[in-house]
Amino acid sequence: MTVTAAPEESPDASSDESRRAGRSIVVRLLWRWLALIALTVLAYWHNLGQIAREIVILGSDLDYIVVVLVLATMAAYGVTLRRSEERAIRDRQTDIIVGVIVMLLSFCFAGALTNRFTGSLYLLTHLDLLGLWTFFFGGCILMFGLRPAMRYHWVWLFGLAASPIVYRIALLSLGGNEVAAGIVMTALGAFAAAIAVGRDRRSALVGFVAAGVVGLVIIAVVRAVRPSAPLLVYQALPAVGSVFVVGLIAYLRRRRRTSPRPFDRPLYEPGVDRVKVGAAAVLVVSAVITLLLPYQRVVVTPTPTIAGLTTRAPLIVPDAWRQDGPTLRYDWVGDFYGPGAVLARQNLLQQTGDVAFDKEARPRKLIADTIETRYPFRFDLYPLVFTYDLFGDRFSAPVLVMLPHGIPAVLEVILDDTRYLTYTVLSWQWGNGEHAQKVALWSVDNHEPDAYFPQPDQTILKNLRQLFNVTLRGDAVIRDDQPDFKDRQLVLDAGRDVVNAQLSRVRREDQP
Repeated sequence: MTVTAAPEESPDASSDESRRAGRSIVVRLLWRWLALIALTVLAYWHNLGQIAREIVILGSDLDYIVVVLVLATMAAYGVTLRRSEERAIRDRQTDIIVGVIVMLLSFCFAGALTNRFTGSLYLLTHLDLLGLWTFFFGGCILMFGLRPAMRYHWVWLFGLAASPIVYRIALLSLGGNEVAAGIVMTALGAFAAAIAVGRDRRSALVGFVAAGVVGLVIIAVVRAVRPSAPLLVYQALPAVGSVFVVGLIAYLRRRRRTSPRPFDRPLYEPGVDRVKVGAAAVLVVSAVITLLLPYQRVVVTPTPTIAGLTTRAPLIVPDAWRQDGPTLRYDWVGDFYGPGAVLARQNLLQQTGDVAFDKEARPRKLIADTIETRYPFRFDLYPLVFTYDLFGDRFSAPVLVMLPHGIPAVLEVILDDTRYLTYTVLSWQWGNGEHAQKVALWSVDNHEPDAYFPQPDQTILKNLRQLFNVTLRGDAVIRDDQPDFKDRQLVLDAGRDVVNAQLSRVRREDQP
């Protein structure tokens, strides 16, 4: 009996088969990623358009989100390089169940919670971005499986830690300037570096510390070489640069005795070989539902531009009023409203009393607060509650009124349930094309000379408590549904006088 040996497979044929298998894996993964990204963009199309408008047109600091995406990608790449081969996932029922639960959670962020925060609270928190991140996480579970998605659990936590509310609280706590932004982003970069190089706790700690040191050095160099560098430079360069340097050193150190190629092994098959129709249908339906959910339409307060307007304090005191005491200045508001911003406070007293405003015809007292800044959008981002201790007070819905020369203003009532006081506030903003000014006139229903007025104060921690209350209980806890505008006419008359006094100086300066 003759035995014929089987022909040996040539190395070239084996190499071609390996390349074809690798291309097949890449194509399948690429299609899944493209579908997931496209559906995420579709689901949050309105929200992404709003965010782009804030960044490009209004000058918001949300451009740091782009840097966060780069950091998350770098961290995920580091995790991918550490992947080992694992068994394929056959039963996908768990993936679909968990994916549906995560999608329901994203609906809560995109619909219920986001709509609890309107106006400035929405601009500050942007919970729709948390909804987007949760939607993307649920999509990864549906497209790639729960086990592969959870392999990147630290990357998902990184995205939550980089949410706008966390970023802005840290930014304000450190001073609110460009250097503070660089330090906050360096901390996020150190977190991403720890994820990327952290094969164990020791290597993660080393990566975190090393990236932090490199980031601080980059901030110091930028500050010394170009102090006036744009905010994005402070946000991007230290964070991305530190992760790149630390990641590259760790990579070369790891590969010094092996191949320096990024993938020195064959590509592993995806844990989920095929995407089930049910999982894909859940993702598509979730995207359509999210797209149809109500979303925030932000209306920015208009800033009329008046050529020649002086936005520096103090205000010109109208003839019917006199100033009592010096003008007080608070420079710390620059943390909120940008470098050079100043809050100035003037005590104004009526020249003569009027029984229409006090039964004994005593001269009424008003507080005139002004804030000057180069960034008018920040008046919407950080409203009055951020510059006064108003924790626990209730606010009426704003009422739009018109002042002379077509200046739009807002009238509000604030109830202080602790002191049993009612404040009537008239505020407006205007500018000269280079700087903007916010003017707020305060009255109180206590007509005594020593009556209490809210004092300018940084209240970040109290604002957090207020935000937490609104999240759990809704904005009814801070809303006054039956406001009593006790001093409506008083503040309107004062606002008319203040506007006329400021614009009369503009007209005088324009005369030859």
